[in-house]
Amino acid sequence: MSEHTALPWIVAVTPLDNPSVVRLESRDEHGVVNDGWIIAEFHGPDAEANAEFIIQACSSHKDLLTACEMCFTACYMSTTDFLDTAQLATLAAAIENAKPQ
Repeated sequence: MSEHTALPWIVAVTPLDNPSVVRLESRDEHGVVNDGWIIAEFHGPDAEANAEFIIQACSSHKDLLTACEMCFTACYMSTTDFLDTAQLATLAAAIENAKPQ
C-alpha cells in the first residue's frame, strides 16, 4: 500500500461546473503522484462540513496517537492502578487500530 497524500489538506474551491460538489485536495505541492489530483469529492448539503471533519481528523491523527501512547505508558507504569486491566486493554486496542496498516 502506498502512503497517503502528504498533509495539510484543504477544502478546495467549489468547481464551477457543479456548485454542489466540494473537493478535498492537498494544500501544498509535494512532488508526489497525487499532486494536482482530487483526494476526495463530497456531494450534498453537508459536503463541506464532512470535508472539514475529515481534514480535522486526519490533521490531528498523529498527535492524538502519540498522546494516547504516552498516556498508555504512564498508566501502565503507574503504581496507583489509575486504569484497570480492561481499560488498559481498550486503550491499547484503540492505539493499535489507529496506527497505519
